[in-house]
Amino acid sequence: MQLFRIFKCFKKLHPTKTVIPVVKANGYGLGSLPIARQLMKNGAEFFAVATLDEAIELRMHGINAKLLVLGVIPTADINKALQHRIAVTVPSKSWLDEVITNLPEENEKGSMVPC
Repeated sequence: MQLFRIFKCFKKLHPTKTVIPVVKANGYGLGSLPIARQLMKNGAEFFAVATLDEAIELRMHGINAKLLVLGVIPTADINKALQHRIAVTVPSKSWLDEVITNLPEENEKGSMVPC
């Protein structure tokens, strides 16, 4: 598949950089999970998705690579992201302040940076 050749080409052109494939919207009809698995076989170590649900779905199906949610999640969902080791986009200082204020005591503040 052309996608995997392109990924390998980017990795070869930029060997010291992290290439982050975006596998959102069900891989644009190709299936996010099979695309992510094949990309991992080709050296991918980090993926971006649009939503927290997409990231959790990948994680629940054995994708252990680093995951980043590009869309903004509700602050109430931060524990789900932490539980599944998923990095999230921080849209503003006020969003981050709310997350930190409402983080349960049993959750270590340092675990907020999973990547």
